[in-house]
Amino acid sequence: MSCDQGKNENAPFPLTPALSLRERENLSPRVGKSQPLVSLMRRNSAPARVTGTVIESIENRLERGDKSGGSELVQRQDAALPLPKEEGWGEGKRTPAVSVHKQSGVVVPHAPTFGRRLVARAIYTSIRALDFTLRHRDHYHPGVLESTNRPLIFCIWHNRLALALIMYEHYARRTAQRQQLAAMVSASRDGGMLARILELFRTQPVRGSSSRRGPQALLELSRWAARGYDLAITPDGPRGPRYKVQPGIIALAQITGRPIIPSGLRIQWKVCLKSWDRFQVPIPFSRVDILFSEPLLVPRDASNDQREAFRLELEKRLMLVNGESPQQAPTESTS
Repeated sequence: MSCDQGKNENAPFPLTPALSLRERENLSPRVGKSQPLVSLMRRNSAPARVTGTVIESIENRLERGDKSGGSELVQRQDAALPLPKEEGWGEGKRTPAVSVHKQSGVVVPHAPTFGRRLVARAIYTSIRALDFTLRHRDHYHPGVLESTNRPLIFCIWHNRLALALIMYEHYARRTAQRQQLAAMVSASRDGGMLARILELFRTQPVRGSSSRRGPQALLELSRWAARGYDLAITPDGPRGPRYKVQPGIIALAQITGRPIIPSGLRIQWKVCLKSWDRFQVPIPFSRVDILFSEPLLVPRDASNDQREAFRLELEKRLMLVNGESPQQAPTESTS
């Protein structure tokens, strides 16, 4: 049933063990001195257009094995500010999800409080219990199962996150491969709790979004891909607009050379919350169709115009695989 149209859906035709602290420390970006270069994403809600210069700079860093974290890949629109330094990755620290507050313009991801960690555990348990009652049907495009260009980049709309990690588990079992996934999570306080949920699902959280720590998260995701991890992104999150793909995922696909897999969930019975994305909560014993659409590969030498064409194509495929109408995508975020 679509949350906007109130009709039943009939589908036509789917997230990793955490590394050791030492491995996380080696992989995590570290911050050097701020240098004014091109911006991948601005700190406000409107992401800057990804340019070939920035992509080439990140590629060069990855080839050199540079661990500075790409601190000079960011230039604030008003002034050159240092990138946020990550805490909680060193010896004796348990979680990479650290505390978003601002200090002299620096954005530092929030760590989940004790209470939020308890809530995260309760949510994880609830999802596992709910999934036990659901009736799944998996649908794979042949290109997904036959793809030898792995790891892959999975993307799904933000309002279908409730079962997103369950989807990846289905894919891992179907392809008989080790479950390895790194997923982008907002650097906000709520993102800290979601990061803890990801860890319970054996998924590696990477803190960042189009408005906070975007370039750092992009570089860190690229490094996880280089280690063989699949990647996961909600291209319209964390604040919308709903059903509008942001350019970051296209840049990530171009940098890593990995295919994007538009993924969908069609839930027979569900409750839609009154949030900006109309978040979907499945009702127990509902039928759920899990769909993985045709891979989308972005060439390394794609121009700005070509990247925009790929962004629109991905948006179209996501709407189709989720059974949504293009008219349901608003032109601006709703509260």
